[in-house]
Amino acid sequence: MAKDGGRGASKEGGRARAGSGAGPRAASRHWLDLLFEQNLQDALVRVNMDGRILEFNQAYGEMLGYSDEELLLLTYMDLTPSRWHEFEARIVREQILPRGYSEVYEKEYCRKDGTVFPVELRTFLARDAGGRPESMWALVRDISERKRIERALKANEERYREAIELISDYLFRIRVEADGRATIESVSPNFERITGRRLADVAQPDEWLKTVHPEDRPRMVQVLQKLIREGGEDHSEFRTFVLREGKETPRWVEVSSKAERDPQTGRVAAIVGAVRNVSDRKRPEMELERNERLLRSLSENLADGMVYQIDSGIGGERRTFTYLSPAVERMHGLKHDEALRDPGRIYAQVIEEDRGMLAAREAEAFARREALAVDVRVRLPSGEVRWRHFRSTPRAMADGRVIWDGIEFDVTARKQAEEELRLNASRLDGLLELTRMSGASEKELTDFALEKAIELTRSRIGYLAFMNEDETVLAMYSWSREAMRECAIRDKPVLYPVATTGLWGEAVRQRRPVITNDYPAPNPLKKGYPPGHVRVVRHMNIPLFDGDKIVLVAGVGNKALPYDESDVRQLTLLMDGMWKIIRQRRAQRERNLIFDLSLDLLCIAGFDGHFKQLNPAWSRTLGWSDGELRAKPWIDRVHPADRAATAAACEELRAGRTVGGIENRFRCQDGSYRWLSWHFSPMVDEQLVIGVVRDVTDLKLMQERIRQSEKLTAIGQLAGGIAHDFNNQLAGIMGYADLLSMRLEEGPLKRYAQGIAVASRRAADLTQQLLAYGRKGKYLSVPVDVHRLLGEVVAILERSIDKRIRIGQVLRASRPVVLGDPTQIQNALLNLALNARDAMPEGGALTFETDVRELDEDQCRDSIFGIVPGPYLRIGVVDTGCGMTDEVKKHLFEPFFTTKKAGEGTGMGLASVYGTVRNHRGAIQVQSEVGCGTTVCIDLPLAPDQARLEDSGAVESLARGTASILLVDDEPTVREMAGDVLRDLGYTVVTCADGREAVEYYREHWRKLDLVILDMVMPRMGGRETFAALRVINPRVRALLSSGYSLDGEAQRILDEGVLGFIGKPYRRTDLSRKIEEALGAKKEGPKT
Repeated sequence: MAKDGGRGASKEGGRARAGSGAGPRAASRHWLDLLFEQNLQDALVRVNMDGRILEFNQAYGEMLGYSDEELLLLTYMDLTPSRWHEFEARIVREQILPRGYSEVYEKEYCRKDGTVFPVELRTFLARDAGGRPESMWALVRDISERKRIERALKANEERYREAIELISDYLFRIRVEADGRATIESVSPNFERITGRRLADVAQPDEWLKTVHPEDRPRMVQVLQKLIREGGEDHSEFRTFVLREGKETPRWVEVSSKAERDPQTGRVAAIVGAVRNVSDRKRPEMELERNERLLRSLSENLADGMVYQIDSGIGGERRTFTYLSPAVERMHGLKHDEALRDPGRIYAQVIEEDRGMLAAREAEAFARREALAVDVRVRLPSGEVRWRHFRSTPRAMADGRVIWDGIEFDVTARKQAEEELRLNASRLDGLLELTRMSGASEKELTDFALEKAIELTRSRIGYLAFMNEDETVLAMYSWSREAMRECAIRDKPVLYPVATTGLWGEAVRQRRPVITNDYPAPNPLKKGYPPGHVRVVRHMNIPLFDGDKIVLVAGVGNKALPYDESDVRQLTLLMDGMWKIIRQRRAQRERNLIFDLSLDLLCIAGFDGHFKQLNPAWSRTLGWSDGELRAKPWIDRVHPADRAATAAACEELRAGRTVGGIENRFRCQDGSYRWLSWHFSPMVDEQLVIGVVRDVTDLKLMQERIRQSEKLTAIGQLAGGIAHDFNNQLAGIMGYADLLSMRLEEGPLKRYAQGIAVASRRAADLTQQLLAYGRKGKYLSVPVDVHRLLGEVVAILERSIDKRIRIGQVLRASRPVVLGDPTQIQNALLNLALNARDAMPEGGALTFETDVRELDEDQCRDSIFGIVPGPYLRIGVVDTGCGMTDEVKKHLFEPFFTTKKAGEGTGMGLASVYGTVRNHRGAIQVQSEVGCGTTVCIDLPLAPDQARLEDSGAVESLARGTASILLVDDEPTVREMAGDVLRDLGYTVVTCADGREAVEYYREHWRKLDLVILDMVMPRMGGRETFAALRVINPRVRALLSSGYSLDGEAQRILDEGVLGFIGKPYRRTDLSRKIEEALGAKKEGPKT
């Protein structure tokens, strides 16, 4: 449709397209475009109440010859000759405004080229939402051709003028020979003047016959032959040609002829006669015949109509066809002769609802002797219902009878268009009402839409069911009010599996609308319905798609007339509109829910710097109320140090650019600041920005903790490497010092050797702390009773620290057993206790606490220690000392960091605690404030219930032996020292510098060797690869593992593969003796560590 929206028109799709100012219904006009551009052949125009053209379809513009732009500047009066203005104004006053529509009326239109032509119109009134007249729609049909046909039916064609004046008749005599040959013997003198021919030219009968019309020649020959053969008289009419100025002109003549017999022989000897011009008499008859042929041709070739004549008698008491065009067979499906004999067969096709109206209108027209024009519906023998327009004019006969000359047209398309227009308007009114039901529930929306669907399809019952996600189950959501009244089922099912549904499920299975206009008829797809179910006569349902998925099925039933595609279209369009409203409302609810429940801080702010809308996360996060946050520009609460960068980002937004990743500190209601990350998207036209803001305070803290953890890990790796190399050197120093001390007599030299041994052991302790920090210091993995360890730690402390410090224990753990190295755990607890002591120079309270706690996935995910969910033993060390600053806490676990004076501490105590906790797959937390004391909490994984505690009261002894030992170490000092120690203990020793050398030696001499001592880290072939190669040679090989590192993951894996024990460097003579004794006496199924 072309539209005038008040902003000018632009060409689009071959018609004028309007702007958006046509009101609230302009956005829904697409259906009019589709209907009237593609389906309606008649012209359609909408004008306002002043007559200005607002909209029209393509047919309207083509009919008048104007362009779309020109028509939008005209009124309908501009297109109508002035003599029709008052007539049409009366139609508006008397019909359209009171009734909302006009009867069909005729007038004239004027084309752009000035030609005037007749049209037939019907006008409908459109009202606004308040019921006030808003505009008028008119269906316009060019009836020029119809008028021409009517004139042709009533008027005679121009008569042919006579080519020559026929003044008189002429006489003739034909001689008949004995052999039957005939010759024109004589004619009257006026022959040549009348016919334009000479007798000599037509003397022979063959020549004479050429002057006769070809269609009449055979008949004339028959007449002559009969007269010659039988005699007698004949009076016939023929068409002949007269010759004028060389041109032949036809005329009708009457030939009266008589045979004369020879008196002697009795045969016909001559034919005499007269020729009389009867053209004047024949001309009316010919014209009447021609008109009848024309009328018959027109009536038989009307594309969508038929012509008839009805004799209604003198008093209108009868109904007899005097003429009926053969189109009755096409129009009514009846044989022509049957319908001609019995007009009642046509009247019987008029549907019952229209019969009374038709009879009343006929009676009224007869009484007034005025034309009848009426639209009725007829049901054809095929069952199809069609709209027909009957128009007839009365003609009074001399005997008092009334003859009705009529024409019947099929106006189904027009009626469907009108009905479509009405239904579309009604459907749009319903959808508009749905949009206004802002406070209604979804059930109320569907109930309203369902009743509207019943109204649009003229049904009695209806239902609506929603489809589940995988399209397997329909959930009945709404029944119409009438269906609920008629249904007698007490417990109505709600869920219907598609696989078990009957005929009404075909819409889902076939994924298309399904119409069943004879529901009671047998159908293999039907599965019956339970007692009390609504009786269904007709049924139609449609599946509604959202994309390629069915979202609902809507059905209606029991329409008085059969359902058709128009019903499918109206139901589909209504349900589609309803679903879009429901989907929009659901999406809005989801958006509102997301907005309200989002953990992110969502906002809409103006370019004026004030918040316009905030979600609850702002108040939850910052403590301000919604009103407080809106009361002042939000940038006023940004940390002063961050305002400049934030203000620069705001300028980018005002320029229309999206801004993301801006971080600043925002003041909370309690005066603290939280880190926020802002992402803004501007809406320049609305002078607004949409913001998604995330509280990244915890992320910042986590990043800082991770940075500290990575820093400590890097330092630990460095410390562990140093400690390993240092341990190798200390092993040689300690070993040789012990050997020297044992062999020297009492005196200064022995005392010097003992001093070297003591100093090297202290150095070894320092390296153990370095290894502990570097997570390379766990030597044992045995069940440890932490409560027993705490008892030992408390006993040590009670003998060694200031008596003004009160030591307490709050041991809540029911089973305080962990797997690990008891010495390292005890050292870690002592280190924490000594740090607590140093924080309380004036005395205070030191408390050890234990408890069992279950750590879940969220708690473990938030930890930087890589712990896993499960039960943990929490060990707390709480003091009432001076506490620590934030700066001190940042460096608390760094090696060699100390707040003590020079010479009072190494800075390795807490570093080794950190390493021990990580070695045991635990976590450590510190809470401390200056002046408020410190709480250190260690979480260690609980040991399995089946873990058994071992007696730790072993007695150290120096064992000697005679076994053969293969010693493998890449460090020459360690190799030589250990060989000397072992030989001093009585063992036979062979040394190798790396694993490959050891494997080669073992392959030749393994039967003579009782034990192999392997260094873990060696060039060419490490300890693990070496042990694996030895086992290939001798699966029962006995081996000890030695390393400057500790019992970490790699060493533990070697133990798990069958090594009998582990001894860490630097080791003392007694440690080495004990480990060898254990290895030589161990059973294969269980190595000792």
